[in-house]
Amino acid sequence: MTRLLPGLFVLVVLFIGCTDEFDLINDEVNIADGYQKTIVAYANFSPSNEYHYVRVNRGFSAEDFYAGANNQDSIQFAPDEVNVKIFRIRNNDTIKTYIARDTLIEKPESEYFNTNNVILYYFREPNLLGNNTTGNIKLGLEVEVGGDVAYSQTTPIKDFNFNFPPLLSTFDIAYEEERFKVEINKPDNSQAYRVIGIGRYREIVNMNGDYDTTLREFTFSVGNTYETQPSNGGIKAFYQSCGVFYDAIERDVLQNGDTVNAVERKFVDVAYHATAGNSDLALAQITGNAYTGFSDNQTTVSNMSNGLGLFSSYNEAQTRYYILSTPTEDSIITLYGNKYKFTR
Repeated sequence: MTRLLPGLFVLVVLFIGCTDEFDLINDEVNIADGYQKTIVAYANFSPSNEYHYVRVNRGFSAEDFYAGANNQDSIQFAPDEVNVKIFRIRNNDTIKTYIARDTLIEKPESEYFNTNNVILYYFREPNLLGNNTTGNIKLGLEVEVGGDVAYSQTTPIKDFNFNFPPLLSTFDIAYEEERFKVEINKPDNSQAYRVIGIGRYREIVNMNGDYDTTLREFTFSVGNTYETQPSNGGIKAFYQSCGVFYDAIERDVLQNGDTVNAVERKFVDVAYHATAGNSDLALAQITGNAYTGFSDNQTTVSNMSNGLGLFSSYNEAQTRYYILSTPTEDSIITLYGNKYKFTR
């Protein structure tokens, strides 16, 4: 088993879901006796990532839940039992096949599952969709354990960008304004969307005459929504209260800043970051799931054939960092100049 190299594994917490949905509450599931052979698999691929990960668990029935969950081996197959393959498919033809290798990550122990170590299966492909992205592109996932095979397909999300604010503008959210606007160009087949802002400021502290400067970063919500049908393009607009930005500044100073030794703070810039998910992710958001497949939370939807789990896709985009407009800088100093030592 190979260990995960530092910096190669980043979990993106998103909305999740499925296309050909299966409701684990309202539909009957033929789970093997106890927790012996049911394959449970989760994967959420972004074509913009270089490394892609799959989690494979062993399923178990409700009456064995607590007894099985306390046994580490009951919810994970041995890696030498598992074969994970991923397929790039165009117009129903398999263009490329990837073989995933196993790795191990550590995570905090959860309330119900004794899973301090989580086995993941990964492969490296910085160009997941290939150079020819025309036609009907799909990704396939196959998990084989002891002769049993679970399979699923999902539609990948291609690269996209922002439509507003303009590239050469400044960050203009004066406190006196009621709302601000952000727009993205929706990628094809996307249906679930999240946009956040990323603010940065420098904090200067004086520790007994020793001055130190820290660049602090915080986020604030711009929007999180889904549509009723997958997109064929177009623009998605988000409108958010300006107060959300200013509340986030104060919250970060109080929670993460040095409120005792700070002598000065200077705001630097702001960027926007967007995530667009496919219909698999949108369905789970509609049904209230918040499971990425890499935690131990329960979920109630599945799009795996001959197994349980979720296979989905997303992509991300980010603007450049915008310097503040003069009215926005004035608003920060007016609100937090004396209170939190913000200066120009």
